[in-house]
Amino acid sequence: MNPFSLLSFVLSSWLAFTTVAFAVESFFLIFRIQHFRLRAFLRLLPFASLGIDLFFKRLSLGDYFNPLSCASCVQKFFLEQFTPQLKEYLYSNRISLVTHLDGQIGWFSMFLLWVFCGVGLLMLSKRAVEMLLLRRQVQKLIHEAEISQRSVQSPMLRLMLQRFNVRLLESDKILIPVALAPNRILLPKENETTQEEFEAIISHELEHLRFKDPLMRLLFEATAALFWWLPLRGWINRIERDQEIASDQAIFNYGIEPHSLAEAILKVSRRSKNRTEALCFFATRTKMSMSRLKLLLGQQNCYQERQMVMATAGITFALLAILSCLFF
Repeated sequence: MNPFSLLSFVLSSWLAFTTVAFAVESFFLIFRIQHFRLRAFLRLLPFASLGIDLFFKRLSLGDYFNPLSCASCVQKFFLEQFTPQLKEYLYSNRISLVTHLDGQIGWFSMFLLWVFCGVGLLMLSKRAVEMLLLRRQVQKLIHEAEISQRSVQSPMLRLMLQRFNVRLLESDKILIPVALAPNRILLPKENETTQEEFEAIISHELEHLRFKDPLMRLLFEATAALFWWLPLRGWINRIERDQEIASDQAIFNYGIEPHSLAEAILKVSRRSKNRTEALCFFATRTKMSMSRLKLLLGQQNCYQERQMVMATAGITFALLAILSCLFF
């Protein structure tokens, strides 16, 4: 493999991901999308752009802006303006800029390839070990847990638990509730919640299982390790936040009032004492918990005018850039 082709792929994938991520975020702001399950689904589009960039190069947005790509309007512009002789040389010999650069500094290309492969192997190995340890921890928790003796009174919630064959377990080894794939909800054994708060927690965790959120999070971690050079962590955090709020919103389907879930979040947060649990997503970071509470109580507007102005300006600039590339 030509290492400069590898560098071109890295840059193109970065541009493709960030471009689609920016478009999705701007779409949310402009059209005020408040259905958070839909938001979580649409946030998968930047990940799809990585596959398109890898297997369908002609559809890759990154190729239009990647200066190492032959299809790039950026490359054509700079070659035409600053090095017209080099452009004529490349066209007359029918070679790409990547091939030309590789022939000029082959030793650097080889060094770049070894570094890239080494970092990628290290990141994949680290993530694989973490997932293996996590799986062992989950299996141990399930093995030691007991079947919950607390009954569910809501007919709708009881019906959905039966439909998805969800088992309620209790453990004294955890402080906050956990949804475990494929069909288990693990609860703290010492539970001080009221019946309605208890059912609010179950409803929330059931929604995670219905939409395969635990499996999706493992997939996100694997993708972050595979594409280690991309800024995926912040985007994954946004997806997880949308999944949490979407599960909060769904409790209305079970006839549960939002204040019950808000009270349950406060109690769980106090019990966890800001400790980080590797398996649990019910009690999240302080800022996210406060955001969820305000949304549940109808006290927060997720959209600000300044953000909308910036998003509109950004989309306008992006459309102009793409049109200039298409007609260059």
